[in-house]
Amino acid sequence: KMNVTIIREYFDKFGEIGRIFLQPSEKKKKQRGPNFTEGWIEFKRKRDAKVVAKRLNNQQVNGRRRTPWYDEIWNI
Repeated sequence: KMNVTIIREYFDKFGEIGRIFLQPSEKKKKQRGPNFTEGWIEFKRKRDAKVVAKRLNNQQVNGRRRTPWYDEIWNI
C-alpha cells in the first residue's frame, strides 16, 4: 500500500533519489489505487545506496502502528 510519494519521502533523508519503480500486483482487488508487490529505488550516488542497504536490510519498516506496513520487514 506504499506509493511513490511515501517511498520518496521515506528514502529522501538518505540521499538524492534518481528513479523509483513499483511493480503493480497481479491480483485485482476492489481498493482505491494500485497495490504494489515490490519496488526498486535508484540513488544518484552509489555510496548512499550502500548505506541504505546496510542500515535497513532485514529491519522492521516501522512508522505508526496503524499503518498497513508496520510489521513488514525491508528486504534490500
